[in-house]
Amino acid sequence: DGVPVIYQVILKSNITEKTDTISATNYDTTFIGHAMNRLKSIDSLLEYAPGESLDVTVTGNGLVLDTHCVFFASCNKANRARLPSGAGQVLLSGSGIVNLYIEMIAKDVYYYLTPEKPYNSTIWLIPIKIGGGG
Repeated sequence: DGVPVIYQVILKSNITEKTDTISATNYDTTFIGHAMNRLKSIDSLLEYAPGESLDVTVTGNGLVLDTHCVFFASCNKANRARLPSGAGQVLLSGSGIVNLYIEMIAKDVYYYLTPEKPYNSTIWLIPIKIGGGG
């Protein structure tokens, strides 16, 4: 048994075709991209248009294989979308600064009632800006 680990998330705008990659970690002090362990100032948040859909690709890394997980994405606690095999689309909702949630959940919790399995998951909360507000 193990906890799934998200290695990276790729977001592609369906409007601008811009691709943003968010890595789990990066310790390079000259790194200018986005990483979960290197928070940036609020004026450098990823920015998208209201009502936009994003193509989302999630890559795992660790003891729990991607094929043993289910994936979801949601924005602003709405429009929760399943991402088959870690890829799919999520509809953005809200305006200003909102949260984009990426979930990677071990499948065995859904299938094994005896013996009971723990609910193992990883959830990334990524602040984004919709419509330039905030």
